[in-house]
Amino acid sequence: KDGYFKLFQYLWPGKWKDQLQQMNIKIQDSKKSNSSKYSQVKLVSQHEWWKFIGIIIYGGAVGKGGIELYEKEQRGISPPINIGTGGLDIMSYQRLNEIKEFFPFSFHDTEAEKKGDEWYKIGLLVDGFNYNRKQTIASSCTYTLDESMSAFKPRTSAFGRLPNISLRQRKPRQIGTEFKDIACTVIGVILFVEIMRARLVMHKKQYYDKFGATVACTIRLMEGASYCGLLDQERLSAQQEQKKQKFYGDSWFASVCSAEQAAERNAEFVGPVKTNHKHFPKRDIEQKMENWSTGSYMVLKCNTPNGASLYAIGFKYSKDNVMSFICTENAGSTRKKQIYQVKYSDEFGNRLGRNVELPDVIGRYFSDAGLIDQHNQARQGELDLEYNWPTQDCWFRLNTTFIGFNTTDTWKIVKFYTHSTDTIKEFADVLASQCINNNYSQ
Repeated sequence: KDGYFKLFQYLWPGKWKDQLQQMNIKIQDSKKSNSSKYSQVKLVSQHEWWKFIGIIIYGGAVGKGGIELYEKEQRGISPPINIGTGGLDIMSYQRLNEIKEFFPFSFHDTEAEKKGDEWYKIGLLVDGFNYNRKQTIASSCTYTLDESMSAFKPRTSAFGRLPNISLRQRKPRQIGTEFKDIACTVIGVILFVEIMRARLVMHKKQYYDKFGATVACTIRLMEGASYCGLLDQERLSAQQEQKKQKFYGDSWFASVCSAEQAAERNAEFVGPVKTNHKHFPKRDIEQKMENWSTGSYMVLKCNTPNGASLYAIGFKYSKDNVMSFICTENAGSTRKKQIYQVKYSDEFGNRLGRNVELPDVIGRYFSDAGLIDQHNQARQGELDLEYNWPTQDCWFRLNTTFIGFNTTDTWKIVKFYTHSTDTIKEFADVLASQCINNNYSQ
């Protein structure tokens, strides 16, 4: 447990000393331009930088942040932390707010600003996150693609000073900034994220002209996460030898074109086809299997004009539901079986389940495709820094999201290698203590 802070710091998105320096430059400029307001604001030390981040994490551990942390004594499982009545001994509420105001300036990407990127205010966080994971996380060769949200509900304007807002129905918190992301299916760590920008901006992204928005995003995520962990010689060799990789994508990503592009990159792809059914025999499969028994399936094969062998699989999930899957030739076995529990409701509304056999390739998809949802549940549903640190500063809200990403990734790695049973909140409590009690100079 003594190494939680070191691991968290190792995974930090970007060069934190440069980010701290950038924040201090902004403080100095503000002191000159508005001395009446900022003359008493001190520069932030390395010790304070990590202490501030520790307090943010601690807000998630105890389920309250901001002024509520200082209203009464707060103690978690780590005795050294005592915000509240003893808060002045750690960091005064005034100093917390001073750092909180300038913290978002740490991540401004001035080069992106010059190029007209409206999201430049978190540019160093996003790029730093993706670069760090590409270098440091020696992931497996199997990945899953999904999305994550940074919840934010503007109060005073349509977008709350964000360039655009995403609405994702059926999410617990539907409004905010959406990220498409990709994770390692073994450890469950997020390896690459991409902001879902305004539609016209997404149309300017790489691969859009040739494949359209959805397939282009899928390709960028696959390329962004491929062979992560390049500081490790084994992963570097895998990249040089172009060893096989496998990608699981949900229905937003899955299509004939996505599978074909994965095959062209010497990778395998599996995903359920729903709305992206161009060139896919979805309706034919559903009509053919309408009266088939639950658990039955059919397999169709085709060769694309580019020479890729793709398979369409129809699976009778329930009496009224036929699921369709697209996969590449070597993505998994359709002969080998797995036992899967199908959920259904009886006439009284009770949720029941029964075991059915299904092709191994689909069973593996069901096993691995939900890992980012689990990551989201830990980060947003349990730790929930966005909710526990209420703000109308949209950029600070995104800062808390990336602190949450980093905390959850650190927790996932610790759980994988040590078999720890700590919850994300218990882990965050210990991590926050180590951040607050760091040994950097004050």
